[in-house]
Amino acid sequence: MKKNFTLSAAVIGIFFLRTALTQNLVPNNGFETQTSCPQVSEITKAPPWNSPTIGTPDLYNSTCPTQNISGRTGIGSSGVYLLNTFADNREYIQAALTSALSGGQTYYVSFWVKRSNYRYAVNRMGVYFSTGAVNLATTSYLPYTPVVENPIGNMMSSTGWILIAGSFVASGGEDNIIIGNFSPDSQTDTAVVNASSTSKVAYYQIDDISVTASGAGTGNLFSLQNNILVFPSPAQDFITVALDNTALSLEEIRVSDVTGRETTCFCFAEPSSMQSASLDLRHFNEGLYFLHIKVSGMEVVKKIIVLKN
Repeated sequence: MKKNFTLSAAVIGIFFLRTALTQNLVPNNGFETQTSCPQVSEITKAPPWNSPTIGTPDLYNSTCPTQNISGRTGIGSSGVYLLNTFADNREYIQAALTSALSGGQTYYVSFWVKRSNYRYAVNRMGVYFSTGAVNLATTSYLPYTPVVENPIGNMMSSTGWILIAGSFVASGGEDNIIIGNFSPDSQTDTAVVNASSTSKVAYYQIDDISVTASGAGTGNLFSLQNNILVFPSPAQDFITVALDNTALSLEEIRVSDVTGRETTCFCFAEPSSMQSASLDLRHFNEGLYFLHIKVSGMEVVKKIIVLKN
């Protein structure tokens, strides 16, 4: 009986370790839980979401008589100005995480945004993690450096939902997430996407936010991100994904474009022995893509740029 109990305990331990590594630390991540139908500027009706400044971010609910814009999934979403008619005017959303981040641990961050049909599109939007909630009496941009950000060269002009994703290593103790544009107007590129609009602003919905641990090992002794090599960059016809740790193995590589649409899946017949793979990109158009690399049961996202002669 003791032997069986020990085996069961080990299996349960592995289950909870995998759950801890993949658990989304963002509460109410799709704004589905709302205290009542929102009016304009009522992000606090989707607790624990709030504003770190005196800006007035919005909350939406597709089933309500007001603020009934559809989200990406479910009934809820939020929205912020990334550029406004007043110089450097910004809005942000903020929430306390379900648990603080661990120092040295790699985390994978993703969220979806959709441009509203005002005059401008912009290229700046990112995520910052603070230790303690931010509460500033300002409507200006927050001068923090985002740890994950939309690529500067990627103008968010699409009319569909766009995925912003990436990984970073936590310092430790960060317990609040803030999303918005952390750059001043002078460092924010714009594009006119609706010349007929008299509202000279850039406004984006936000939905489906995720923060999960993506490092490997029970002690988080190394970053899985650093064990995956992708080259050359930029790529033209082929790109190589290689592991520099023999304890790891490639399981699959999915490719998505900047809208989040999956374009290709490279699935391997014998993943237990895969240490490297050459990916054929000859049918890809020029642009930015994301490699969702599954390694030994965990996923890391890498950015690649495809250029053609």
